[in-house]
Amino acid sequence: MARIERHLAPDPFFVPPVLAPSDLAAQPILGRLWSLAYRELEQAERVVFLGYSLPPAGLAASVLFREACGHLRPSQIEVVNLAASEEERRNLRASYRHVFPAIPDDRFDFRGAREWSHTWRQGGNA
Repeated sequence: MARIERHLAPDPFFVPPVLAPSDLAAQPILGRLWSLAYRELEQAERVVFLGYSLPPAGLAASVLFREACGHLRPSQIEVVNLAASEEERRNLRASYRHVFPAIPDDRFDFRGAREWSHTWRQGGNA
């Protein structure tokens, strides 16, 4: 468990949205990271989004995920995020369904990454 938890941020942090490919070109390291991410996602058999809200302003991320994960069935995608209220849950589902329209409600886990990782470590259906 310590191996997983050391990668979880103790405090929330903000990842600014990347709006366009020109934003990636302005920061060569971001362009390289996105290329590597695309390649890994394209080969993935399962993708779990841990704590990422997929903000509507993150147009480049939406395109990346839609294209690179296009080969996955909805059952191969999982969204794990801490969402206390029904409004937060509804907004999160809407953001992901903009990119993955067929993702069903049971592919969303609103307990948060820490609880999800405990279940995963114990061999549960995390």
